[in-house]
Amino acid sequence: MTKIVNITLYLKFFRFVFFLFLVFIIQSRLYAQTKNTDDVGILGILMSSDSLHTIPDAQIFSRDNYLGSFSDTNGRFYITVARNDSIMFSSLGYITRIIPITDSILQMKQPITFYMTLDTILIHEIVIHAFWDYETFKQMLIHMKPAQSSYDISEDLNKRPLLYKARQGSFELFSPIQSLYNLLNKKAVIQRRLLHNRKMYNRKMIKLGRPQDTIPSTLDYMRDKIRQ
Repeated sequence: MTKIVNITLYLKFFRFVFFLFLVFIIQSRLYAQTKNTDDVGILGILMSSDSLHTIPDAQIFSRDNYLGSFSDTNGRFYITVARNDSIMFSSLGYITRIIPITDSILQMKQPITFYMTLDTILIHEIVIHAFWDYETFKQMLIHMKPAQSSYDISEDLNKRPLLYKARQGSFELFSPIQSLYNLLNKKAVIQRRLLHNRKMYNRKMIKLGRPQDTIPSTLDYMRDKIRQ
């Protein structure tokens, strides 16, 4: 008996919820029909206020209908709005504008022209270049010298002389530690890098048919040592 009573209560509750749902659907449709009768379509042209040029790809939004549109390449657009609605126009480089849709606007002959003001910012002149001019860059590359290393081997040699001492009983022209130091020395690395860059630069100039623009493949201070 208790189960029958519970089922009856569930059915009554379900009928009540279903009735409320139907009432809500009917009211929504009536409201939508009433609202649709107040909706109007606006065909417009968006133009710049100073140059009278059309503004393409501008964003256009309706406040009440939550609808949006874009202007085409000729600045023309179409959007559905409600009476007493507002339209927002937004475009890169222009000040965003909000226009209320009044009866006077709706009575205008379509397409209706809307204007936007440029959002200008005055800045000083800026000159951008890659790296000086070609001749200056060429001379800087020719006379470039490697950076001086702040590491002094003599100080380390005085503190740890056994580290750099050659092994006894074998004939060696140079110490392997010294050769490793020369290989990893910053100055030597920079020298090899400069020589490689000069060779690649000369190959590029010759490939472009400009052999007169090649630079010496040996650094200036290295040529002085060779002459001495």
